[in-house]
Amino acid sequence: MELNNENINLLTKKLYDARMTVMIDYPFFSVLLYKLKFSLSEDIEHFTHTIDKLIYNPSFLESLNENEVVFTILHTLFHLILKHPFRYRSEYNKDTFDKAADIIVNSNILYSFKNKVGNYIHGVRIFHLSPRGDEGYKYDVEELYYILLEENKGTEEDSNGDVYTSQSG
Repeated sequence: MELNNENINLLTKKLYDARMTVMIDYPFFSVLLYKLKFSLSEDIEHFTHTIDKLIYNPSFLESLNENEVVFTILHTLFHLILKHPFRYRSEYNKDTFDKAADIIVNSNILYSFKNKVGNYIHGVRIFHLSPRGDEGYKYDVEELYYILLEENKGTEEDSNGDVYTSQSG
């Protein structure tokens, strides 16, 4: 996607529409969301966040519907609420820690908002189960991190070093 003024304006509108949906439908998050900045970067594949910014790949953002954008906003807010960026330790495997945090966040969103957000982002099922098959919201990130490490012993990793477990349901 070419990042010209017209496309930037369309993507900005998409983000602010989703932001308003979150603020109206889930007012608890309004204060946190008000402080969260949005940014575009072609240097990332999908979306990521810092402690005060949600960053999207423009082509990925363009491909999302409003419910999917809302989900990504809630996903980021839950990471911040659960203080995941502050709980990471240098001795942790970053990919495994990120996966544990994502499972917990996704599980919390699906549990909290039931059918108001979908179970898929960009056609891919949202992973939310621990390797034991139970919901991720039952764990804190450190506990699930060590479960994932134990589960990953002797399994094959993908090219990024991530080990993915199948999710059913």
